[in-house]
Amino acid sequence: MSSSYPDNLRAVVAAALGVLVAGPVLAAQTYVVPRVELRAEHNDNFGLAVADNPDSSVFGIILDAEALIGIATPRSQTTLRPRVRLQEYPDLDDLELMDNFTPVEAYLDLRSTYRWQRANLEWYGRFQRQDSYNVENPGGAFDPLDPGGGDTANGAGLRVGETRTQFQLRPTFQFQATERTQLGLSVDYGSVNHDSGGEQQRLDYDHWTIDGFVTWKLSPLSELTAGAYLGKYETEGSISETETVGGQLGFTHRWSEATGIEAVVFHESSDVTDFVPVRVDATNSGWGATVTGWHQREVSVFRFSAGRRFVPSDDARRAEIDQFRLQYDRNLSQRLAFKGALRYETRNSPLPTARSDDRDYARADLSLEWRMTEKWYLGGGYSYIWNDREQAAGSASNNKLFIAVGYRGLAPPR
Repeated sequence: MSSSYPDNLRAVVAAALGVLVAGPVLAAQTYVVPRVELRAEHNDNFGLAVADNPDSSVFGIILDAEALIGIATPRSQTTLRPRVRLQEYPDLDDLELMDNFTPVEAYLDLRSTYRWQRANLEWYGRFQRQDSYNVENPGGAFDPLDPGGGDTANGAGLRVGETRTQFQLRPTFQFQATERTQLGLSVDYGSVNHDSGGEQQRLDYDHWTIDGFVTWKLSPLSELTAGAYLGKYETEGSISETETVGGQLGFTHRWSEATGIEAVVFHESSDVTDFVPVRVDATNSGWGATVTGWHQREVSVFRFSAGRRFVPSDDARRAEIDQFRLQYDRNLSQRLAFKGALRYETRNSPLPTARSDDRDYARADLSLEWRMTEKWYLGGGYSYIWNDREQAAGSASNNKLFIAVGYRGLAPPR
């Protein structure tokens, strides 16, 4: 395995680890919830090989450390989540193209809201440095800091040995024009880069979207949103670019703060230009829609989403994703908790391309967690991962079993 890392990654790792012991020195009106987990897992087909491959039976050890940091003022609320993941798979050297598996992954998430009397500004930011294997095999659980975010595997199939760095920034400004009407503007910017330590297998790209919208309150529980957006996707080296214009209509109904449903339908048109090997221009358009529902009680949390979206990818195209996700968590007793998550998605390129690597993907995660003390816990679970790529000679699956021991600080009052 590779043992050298960029200086900036070392800095991120050091900062994230330092956060775990920074709680006592932080100012008032803050909280820190640290979590450290040591996990041992076994995969019967880690490389998702289509044919039988005895070397694909892999044992791994993962150390996961993060901290949830909250900072509150009378007008603002900010949440930070630095995280470091150390992973060691001794058997990977026996698998072709897996000797460069990234042993250190680093993450930093930020969500911040500032409120005026008639307006509010919300920021969401994300930095991720991951091995491409983990990018391509995401779980079904929703991110509690960004439950409505995409979290979509947007790479062109399974590749191992590359490190993927993603940066995303998404500010949203809303102004209360009247008692029932809000005006809003949202910007979504993202950048993705790959480092293989040799021949690069994927394309780096930048993308941005600007969305203007109006929200009408139909009742104290329901609201309607209409908006228009434009965006651009561009690969590094001017290999391909896509310019997009679209419009959307959304409806949200909340029975309570903990229960609601949201539906969005949109239509967009894209102009695609390929510059390599020769310039080729094409246009495509399509409809999409998503529906999301959530319900939270004292002992359980339920959330689902389904629909079609168009997302940037690293094969010189914006990909079409049809996706279904489901999560159900429940406290079975004061000490025992169950977590379950399901994801199914199909990935297709709207335009024919030699680089396209369409696929179907499914994953199910089941786990139990038993609290030994107020802060220490034991856990274990099972994951089933299934992958069917168009360019492969069939489908492949992996069964993963794991056991874990962890420490989690006490959560702040709800």
